[in-house]
Amino acid sequence: MNSADFELSISTLPHYEQGFTSLRYRLPDGAGGEFALKVPSFIDLISLRAVETDPKAYGQALSNMIFQGEMLKAWERVRSWSDSREYIRLRLRLDEAGRGIRALKWELLRDPVNGRYIALNRFILLSRYLESSRPLQPHRQPDKPLDALIVVANPHGLERYRLPPIGTEAIVSHLT
Repeated sequence: MNSADFELSISTLPHYEQGFTSLRYRLPDGAGGEFALKVPSFIDLISLRAVETDPKAYGQALSNMIFQGEMLKAWERVRSWSDSREYIRLRLRLDEAGRGIRALKWELLRDPVNGRYIALNRFILLSRYLESSRPLQPHRQPDKPLDALIVVANPHGLERYRLPPIGTEAIVSHLT
């Protein structure tokens, strides 16, 4: 699959909405190379809270805060490349300092080129992940027994489709 990589890293100053938005994108071989950019940014959390019940307005406001100036030009370049129905891998990397930034509804981000939701575009593969300076260790409780709900389907009339009956007792005893 031919795809462009477009990574937005949002890093904030602790307890503030101000910080930096870094952009790195790479087009496939022969399509225009790589580009990197870091610009100051401001995510207005108060304005976003004012429109949080209106998904369209929220997504548009968030997009306007992210895609401006050189960020917008870079996005337009990648989008013009992908108009030939190639995929864009859009990665949102959010740092661990900005709690307010991590809680934003990034899935409502709108494409500044056509105004549609980025997450609903089948040619844009959106993912977001959190930066962490320390690896997270899973919390385990070895002394506590594991609880599980097991559901085994055994519909009637399997013989009409020439299917054998399902041995539900054997499956349950194997899992427990």
